[in-house]
Amino acid sequence: MGIMLGPWAGAIAVLIGSGIGVMIAPHTAFLGPLTILVLVLAPIASGLIVTGRRSIVGAYLIVAGVLWWIIKIAQDGMPEDTLLLLYPWRYLVPGILCLIPAVTDRAVSLLKSENRLALASGLGYITWIALQTDHTFTSIVGNLFMFPLPDEVWIFLQLYIIPAERAALTLVGVVIGLGVIFGLRRMGIKKPEKGVW
Repeated sequence: MGIMLGPWAGAIAVLIGSGIGVMIAPHTAFLGPLTILVLVLAPIASGLIVTGRRSIVGAYLIVAGVLWWIIKIAQDGMPEDTLLLLYPWRYLVPGILCLIPAVTDRAVSLLKSENRLALASGLGYITWIALQTDHTFTSIVGNLFMFPLPDEVWIFLQLYIIPAERAALTLVGVVIGLGVIFGLRRMGIKKPEKGVW
């Protein structure tokens, strides 16, 4: 939604949709009412990236990664298994990539392509970063404070579950995004001012 409508209109669209979704199926709201905030972070991030404010997203992700380390070490001390300290890589890597203009700006330019593979590449890159952005809040608030997890669980999540989940969600975003963007282009609908497609 952030790519299609821009950061704020996309966030409002997701806010409305996720609000309805949480009311219909409250059992899916992992963080209770805060779940809606988590879902709104992704369109804000993708919208900021496509409107040229990628450094805000990059700084946010890097700060979130460092904050995770600080909170985790403050709560439990230095972990015995230092593999646990790799957990925030999913925030630090996309955060650094957002600060490299050649990479992220190229992905944004691919969103205007008529070539399906090029468009899919741009969509995949930006969707992946947006999904890491929304996960920061879940990871810090949900898993460090509301539902603390043992170190063994963190390591298992870090190595297997979350990367697979985020990859699957990125793939779904690309498939849906391709269909929606090519459909809107064919219908000749006027693109919103902040949308990039």
